[in-house]
Order: sequence, then C-alpha cells, then structure tokens
Amino acid sequence: MANSKHMANSTTNPMVDMVAALAQMPAERRDDMMRDRLLTFAEQPSEQRNQSMRMMLEALVTLPPEKQAVLTEARMRALVGLSPEARMVLCRKPTCAC
Repeated sequence: MANSKHMANSTTNPMVDMVAALAQMPAERRDDMMRDRLLTFAEQPSEQRNQSMRMMLEALVTLPPEKQAVLTEARMRALVGLSPEARMVLCRKPTCAC
C-alpha cells in the first residue's frame, strides 16, 4: 500500500507542484531553478521568507525519499553557489535553508 504522505494533492498546493516539477527536471536545470528560488527567498522580507522556506520544506516531504534527496542535494549545491550575503540571509535562524 502506498504511503499517503507521499501522495499529496498537487491541485491544491502550487508549492507542491513546483517542488515535484523541480524533482523531475534534468540536474542542471534543477540546480538553476533552485538557485533562482533561493535568491528570490533571500530578497524577501524576513516574515515572507520564513513562510516561503517553510512552504518549500513542507512540500519537499510530500515527495518519495529518493526525490527528497535529489532536491536536498540541489538545494545544497545552490547555497554553495550563492554570494556570502545571500547565504547569510538564508542560513539565519529561523529560516535556515542549510
């Protein structure tokens, strides 16, 4: 029997749709899109950034474990490629993307 936690209804949550699409992309494109998403988060006001990061992580756990790993690796590669300033904004508690 399938784990219902990994069978999110993507028609009701755009973040789940975006995360699922990222997981299916070729690696280079996924890394570019993840970097763009993290840069967008870094530019947001703190409260909005907290909400965006939380929504992305909540969407991530709706995926099967192997897809979660793919996106976690992409997120880490994207963070490494950001400027130190953007990394500091994203890695500040409680929004820690690390």
